Order: sequence, then C-alpha cells, then structure tokens
Amino acid sequence: MNSIWNNLYDRFKDRRYGLLFFVSAIASVGFLLVGRIIIEVVSPVNWAPYLPGIFILGVAMIWRKWRRSQMPRERMKIEPLSRDEWRKARSKLVRSQKVG
Repeated sequence: MNSIWNNLYDRFKDRRYGLLFFVSAIASVGFLLVGRIIIEVVSPVNWAPYLPGIFILGVAMIWRKWRRSQMPRERMKIEPLSRDEWRKARSKLVRSQKVG
C-alpha cells in the first residue's frame, strides 16, 4: 500500500527538487517577515539595523555548507601512504640529499 507521503516525495524527486526549493525559499522569506513583525511588536530594542547583517551572515553560512556538500569526497580525504609508497618516497629523499 502506497503512502501519500511517498507519492509526494516521488513527485519532487522526479523533478529534481525544483518545486521543493522554491517552496522552502518562499517559506524562509515568510518566516523572516513573521519574525521581524514579532520582534517589532514584542521587543523594545530596535533590531532593524542588525537584520541585514544577520541575514548576510545566514546566507554566507548556508552558501558555505552548500559548497562543501558539492565538493568531491576524494579531495577532502587524505589517505595514509602504504608501506611501499613510504619506502619509495624515503628513497627519493635520500637520493636527492646525496646528490645535492
């Protein structure tokens, strides 16, 4: 038996998450506006001068996370050298020191 949630996910998956992105982007802007309204009504401190900086910081953090997720995994991992690779590297260093 198919669940309604599985069908919704399959629809988004087949369209490369485009609609999901736009819905989440619009929801994020909506949450920012609602948050701004709540802050203006509840808080006596004027937060307006700080909101652009907070927004830019948030966008920068999201951009950084997204770029890191797009990096190939091989570039991030440094695998240890095998014994044979250690031996070859050491012999090259020793030979270069004897010549020079």
